[in-house]
Amino acid sequence: MSFLNFLYTIIILPLESVIEFIFNFALSKLTRLGVGGAIVCVSMAVNFLALPLYNIADSLQLKERNQQKKMEPWIKHIKKAFKGDEQYMMISAFYRLNGYNPLYSLRSALSILIEIPFFIAAYHYLSNCDALVNQSFLFLQNLGESDNLIRFNNFSIHLLPVLMTAINCVSGFIYSKDAPLREKIQIYVLAAIFLVLLYNSPSGLVMYWILNNLFSLAKNVVQKYCKKPWIVAVVFIDAVFIFISLYFMFFKPETGIKKKFVVYAGTVLVVLFPLLISLYEKCFTKIEKTFEKNQKNYFLAFLFSSLSLAILCGALLPSSMISTSPVEFSFLGDTQSPLSYVASSFFLGAGLFVFWPLAVYFMFGKKVKFALACIFPLAGISALFNAFVFRQDYGTVNITGELVSQDILTQFSPLLMAGPVLVFAAVFALIFLAEKFNFITLFSFALCLGFSVLTFKNSIEIKRVFNAYKTSLNSSSENESFAEGEIKPVFNLSKNGKNVFVLFLDRGIGIFAPYIFEEFPELKEVYSGFTFFPNTVSFSDSTNKGAPPLYGGYEYTPENINLRSSELLLEKNNEALLVLPKIFSQAGWNVTDYDPQNVNYSSIEDFSIFEDLENVKALGSVKGLSERYLKEHPNVVMEGKSDSAVKVALPRFSLLQCLPPVLRITFYNGAHYYANVNVGVFNGSVLGPYSELYYLSELTDFSSDKNNYVIMHNMLPHMPSFFSPPFYTPPVEGENLNWGFDCKYPYSSVYGYIDLQHYEVNAASLLLIAQWIKYLKENDCYDNTRIIIVSDHGYRDTVLYLQEGFSKNTEYAAYQPLLMFKDFDSSGEFNTDFTFMTNADTPELTLKNLGIEDKNPFTGKTLSGDKSKGFNLYNANRVEGDWNPATQTKNTQYKLYLEAGYHVSENIFDEKNWIPLKKYFSENAEEKENARKAGVKVDGGK
Repeated sequence: MSFLNFLYTIIILPLESVIEFIFNFALSKLTRLGVGGAIVCVSMAVNFLALPLYNIADSLQLKERNQQKKMEPWIKHIKKAFKGDEQYMMISAFYRLNGYNPLYSLRSALSILIEIPFFIAAYHYLSNCDALVNQSFLFLQNLGESDNLIRFNNFSIHLLPVLMTAINCVSGFIYSKDAPLREKIQIYVLAAIFLVLLYNSPSGLVMYWILNNLFSLAKNVVQKYCKKPWIVAVVFIDAVFIFISLYFMFFKPETGIKKKFVVYAGTVLVVLFPLLISLYEKCFTKIEKTFEKNQKNYFLAFLFSSLSLAILCGALLPSSMISTSPVEFSFLGDTQSPLSYVASSFFLGAGLFVFWPLAVYFMFGKKVKFALACIFPLAGISALFNAFVFRQDYGTVNITGELVSQDILTQFSPLLMAGPVLVFAAVFALIFLAEKFNFITLFSFALCLGFSVLTFKNSIEIKRVFNAYKTSLNSSSENESFAEGEIKPVFNLSKNGKNVFVLFLDRGIGIFAPYIFEEFPELKEVYSGFTFFPNTVSFSDSTNKGAPPLYGGYEYTPENINLRSSELLLEKNNEALLVLPKIFSQAGWNVTDYDPQNVNYSSIEDFSIFEDLENVKALGSVKGLSERYLKEHPNVVMEGKSDSAVKVALPRFSLLQCLPPVLRITFYNGAHYYANVNVGVFNGSVLGPYSELYYLSELTDFSSDKNNYVIMHNMLPHMPSFFSPPFYTPPVEGENLNWGFDCKYPYSSVYGYIDLQHYEVNAASLLLIAQWIKYLKENDCYDNTRIIIVSDHGYRDTVLYLQEGFSKNTEYAAYQPLLMFKDFDSSGEFNTDFTFMTNADTPELTLKNLGIEDKNPFTGKTLSGDKSKGFNLYNANRVEGDWNPATQTKNTQYKLYLEAGYHVSENIFDEKNWIPLKKYFSENAEEKENARKAGVKVDGGK
C-alpha cells in the first residue's frame, strides 16, 4: 500500500463509507423518494454531522479575523517605518507582545481544510455510483450524466454547475461581508475551482454539492441574523424526523411494528435532544473538577478504547474469519495474500475509530472531551460482549460476509435480547461512578493489548497457510502444464477395460433433479441408463461429517466414527479416504483421486497418505482452467466475489458482529450491508469449478490399458450464483442474469433467492456433465463405464416442499443429497427408484459385481449398512467452526461435534418419518445411551 493510499484509507475512506451507508440506507428505506431523495438525505446528514466542525472552524476564523483587524494599524505602521531585518524583528516582537503566532493565519483556511476530505469522499463515491445511472429526479433526466439542460444544436451548457457556483458566491458574500479582501478573493477563487472541477460531473454529484451550498447559505444567514442559531438547527432536525415518522405512518402503513417503533422512538429522542443536552451539561458541571484533575486518564481511556475498537473490528474479527480458511481468500483478483485484507480493514477501522474521533477530541472543549471519554469505553466494552458473548450462530459465511441464511440473525434467545442491554447499563453506570477512571483506562489498555496479541496469532497462521499454499501452487505440475492454455488429460480411461467414475458434486441437491430434467427434457436421452434415487439422505449438512461415509461407507458415519473413541479423528478421516483406493489398488486397478476432501485436515494439498499405494494418483484441483475459460470468453462479467468486494464487505461483517443482536439483521441488509457490494450476482469464484466440468472432456482421454477407478470432487453446486439463460452459463456483458422466471423449480424469495441460486448451479453441473457423457458415447466408452453422481449433503435454507402436502422445513433439504447411478451396459430411459438410500451406499455401488474384495481393508467389515431401523442425522454449524476441518485438532481431537438433528427411516417423503432426535431419544432409551457414547448432545449434555 502506497503512502497516498494509506492516507486515503485513513482519512477519506471512513467518510466515504459513511456517505455510502447513508445513501444506500435512504435508498432502501425511503423508496418513494428514489435516488434523488437519497442524495438529499446524504447531503443533510453529512452537513449536520460536520456542522459542529464547521462551527469550530468559523469561530477560529472569526477570532483570526478580529485579531488581524486589531493588529492591522500597527502592522502597517511598522511596515511603513522599517525595512528588511528590522521590519521582521519589529513585527515578530509585536506578535509576541500580542500573543500571536504567524501560523495562526492558517485558521482562516480551516473551514476549507475541513471541507476538502468531505468533498473528496463525496466526489469519489457519487462519481462512481452506478445507482445514479438512468435515474431521474425532478427535471433531471439522468443523475449519472451531466445535466445538459441548455442545448444549442450540438452544443449544450451544464446549468447545475453554474447554479452551484452562483449559490456559492452568494453564500461567500454573506459570510465574508466584514472579512479582509484576501479572504474574499480566497472564497471566490475556490468557487471558480469547484466550477471547473464539477462542470462535467454527473448531475447527481452536482446536485449534492448544490444542496451543500444551500445548507451553507442557510447557515450563514442564520448565524448572521439569528441570536440563537442552534434553535433553528434543532427545529429543522425535529421537523425532518417528524416528517419521516409521518411518512411511515401514512405512506408505508404496511411497515412492521419493530421498524415503526424504531422510527417513532428515534423521533421522540431527537425532539427531546435539547433537554438531554441540558441534563448532560448539569451532570458535567458537577464532575467538571474531577475531569480536569484526571483529564490524562480520561484521554487515555478514550485513546485505548478507540484503538481497541479499531483492532477488534478492523483486524481481530477479519483475521479470525480468514484464518478459518486462508486458501479461500488467497489469489483473488489482484490480491494475493489474505493479510492484505486484514491490513486494509485495520486502516479503515483506524480512520473510523481513531483518526476522526481524535480530530474531534482535540478540536472541541471539555464537555465533548468528557463525552468521548465515556462513549468510547462504553462502545468498546459493549462491542467485546456483543462479538464474543452475545454471538449468534452465523453458520457458514462466505468470503464476502454472506451468511448461509439471514434467518439466523432473526433468532434471539432471552440472553441475546436482554444481555446487551444489561451490559450496556452496567458499563454506563460504572463509567459515570468512576472517580479517577483508572480502572476504565487499564481495562481499555488490556483490551487493546489482548486484541493485538490474538490478531498477531491469527496473522501468523494465515501467513503460514498462505505460504504453504503458494509453494504448493508453484510446484504443481498441472499448473505448469496449463501455463500456456494447454490442457493435459488427467483422467485416463480405457475403451477395452472397465471404468468406474464417481462424480462427487459437493452440496449437490437431489430435490432439484426432477425440476432440472423437466426444464431440459433432452437430458433424459443423454442420461440414458441412469437411475435417480430421490429417497436418499446424508448423515449431516456439512462436508466434514457427510463426506467420510461417501468415501468409506457406513463405518464412517458421524456416530460410528465417534464410537472409535480411542483413535484420532484425523486418522479415521484419512482411513475413510483410503478405503476404495486401497481396494482397487490391491486389485490391480489404476486409481485417480481428484481433489480428495479434508486430507490430513489440512487447508493445503497434502496427499502423503496415498504415497504407499501402487497405481494411485492423487491430484489437487487443476490450475489454469478458469484463466483459459476467461481467455476464450473475454466478455464474462466477473462481479460479486472479487478482491474489491472482499475488502468492502469484510470490515462490515466484523462490525455486524460488534452490534447488538437486534440490530444485525437490519445492518446485514441481505448481505449488502448498505454498501455497493454486488453479492450474489455472479459469483466470480464459481468459475474455477465451473471450468473443471466445462473442460471435463478435454481432461479425459482413453489411453489406459487397465481397469480404472476415478473419483472427482467438484465444488460447483456449493457456490450459489445466478447464471445467464437459457443454459445456465456464466453471464457476458449485455446479457441478463437468469432470475428463474422460466425455470420449473418453485423458488422462493424468502432467503433472497438463495435457493434459486443453488438450483442454477446444480442445473449447470448436470448440463456440463451431459456434455462429458456425450463425449464418452462418441468415443465408445460409455457402456464400459459405471458412473455415480453423488453429493455429501444438501442445503439447509432451500425453501421448498419435499413432496406435495409436506411442510416447508428448511432443514430437511440439508440432508437430501443427489444420488444418480448408471451401471455397465445400462441403457434405456432415465428412470427413478424410490428405494431408501444414503450417500454411504456409494462404496457398495462402486464395487458392485466387480469380483474384487468388497470389505473394508482396514477393519475387515462389510461396506453395506442396515437400513431397517433408519439413521440419525446430525446438524453442523451449531458449534463454532464445526464445518471447518481445521477445528478438528490433529493431535488431540478424537470425536466430531454431534448435535441432534433428525432420525429418518424408510421414506423421507413421509413427514412422519422425520423425528427430531431429542424426541426420538426420549422414546428409545437404548438409542439414547448409544448416542451418549458417540458424543451426541442429549438433554443438553454430552
